[in-house]
Amino acid sequence: MAAIGWYGPLINLSEAPSHIGHFVQLLVLVHRTLPVEYKSSGGGRVIRTDVQVGDETRPYFGVSIWNSKHMESVLKAGNVVLLQNVKVTRFGDAVEARTVQQSSIKCLIDSYESIRSEGRTKV
Repeated sequence: MAAIGWYGPLINLSEAPSHIGHFVQLLVLVHRTLPVEYKSSGGGRVIRTDVQVGDETRPYFGVSIWNSKHMESVLKAGNVVLLQNVKVTRFGDAVEARTVQQSSIKCLIDSYESIRSEGRTKV
């Protein structure tokens, strides 16, 4: 597997509006995912997954993951992921990120809730 370099800074979600049109890296908690399937004009399928993520600076932020079939296991609610080389865009009044060919997703923590509950004592 070839390594892909970083094309932009690691930012907090609150900084996203100042990076519109640029590549960034995001370290985020996945809240929910919603796959959407489109039929392309050539007769094929295109899959986009709308992902709602958050960090300590902004609880909710949208990310569009294109052609994400191989990433379904990484994009689960509760996972902490590193989104590499995503492009920040504006759609109307909303700022979001979207994947491009150079993007990748790495799961750093599988199920944040299980980690939080490990330290609790059952009564």
